[in-house]
Amino acid sequence: NIKKFLIIHNFPVRKNFFNFIFLTLNDLIINLLNVYVVTVSKSCKSSLLKYNKFNKIRVIYNGINKNEIKGNYKKINKKRLDISYFGKIQKRKGLDLLIKAANEISIQNLNINIYGNGDKNYKKKLQDLKKGIYNLNLYKSVPNIEKYMHEADMVVLPSIEFESFGMVLIEAMRQKKPVICSNHGGMKEIVKNNVNGLLFQNKNYKDLKKKLLILIHSKTKRIIFGKNGYNIFKKNFENNIFLENYINICNEK
Repeated sequence: NIKKFLIIHNFPVRKNFFNFIFLTLNDLIINLLNVYVVTVSKSCKSSLLKYNKFNKIRVIYNGINKNEIKGNYKKINKKRLDISYFGKIQKRKGLDLLIKAANEISIQNLNINIYGNGDKNYKKKLQDLKKGIYNLNLYKSVPNIEKYMHEADMVVLPSIEFESFGMVLIEAMRQKKPVICSNHGGMKEIVKNNVNGLLFQNKNYKDLKKKLLILIHSKTKRIIFGKNGYNIFKKNFENNIFLENYINICNEK
């Protein structure tokens, strides 16, 4: 009589024989045990339905604490414009697109800040790709990103695949930062184009460049998107909403 849940945060499956066998067995076990499947976005649910036969898939968006930020952080150099990324340094995150786009933006005092650990070879590729006049700063992963995100004028998540949600987007919205991401996966469920940020065409660095320039040249848009993002965060992505949704499905008969 105990309810059983399988929570899936990402679904990077490819069509091949091994995955077919694995997923067939997975479907059988889940249906025999009457397991409820919960995932973090409509996009991930769509992928699960495409490759599986689950019949009880629920979507519950991730949530974070509204009161997690401690300290009065202020931007140190207001003349400098900071575009920041926080997350894994991997090819699937599309960071090469960000570097290619920045290479074509000729603006003084522009910083591209990349915080994260990951593929060392890909990290070197990013350094080799840099050609523009901007500063490229590659940092290790930081434990309290709110301290470093406060320096950002905008936060970018240019992922090209396997991005079922994008936690950093709601972390940025909590701090009233405008966001830019690709129109892929669950990210487009968080970022409303021209409301709390901008969406660019997946894998298209030219379109990413256009969206970067819009926010670079408009402080007003950055402020408006930041405020709108905070309101969307409070409405959809606070921890109490996340927890309430789980309590509700646990109490269902």
